Amino acid sequence: MQPIQTLAGDYTITGTASYTIEGAVSSEPMSGTLSIFAGSSPNYYYFLERTNKGRIGFLTTHTNTRFSIEPVQDNTRVGGTTYFGSLDSNSQGTVEKDSIVYDRYANTENVGITAPTGERITFSKKIRKHVHLVATK
Repeated sequence: MQPIQTLAGDYTITGTASYTIEGAVSSEPMSGTLSIFAGSSPNYYYFLERTNKGRIGFLTTHTNTRFSIEPVQDNTRVGGTTYFGSLDSNSQGTVEKDSIVYDRYANTENVGITAPTGERITFSKKIRKHVHLVATK
């Protein structure tokens, strides 16, 4: 088991983002940097993920080598439209000997715009997003 204090720092991340849109599945590679910051106690860390698909930050709660990911807003860009949703409780990961492996899941299915008249227009498209990443020093 890796001591929890050694997690803070910068990591290289690689992985895939998979999308299920109205029953069709597609995926694309992801790469970038993961910065990990120590939290208010030894069980909490803040992850800041910066990839070719954008950036997202989230709090993690650690128990031994496993951790859960707190829900935050996520998005999926399809064509010229960005759909928003939240990470769900299935998002989790593990701290391994030489890497951190985690999976983020979100239902990013809502979009809303405000017309010049002030009218709020919303619509949705069912999109299930799964991001699988491996972080290494």
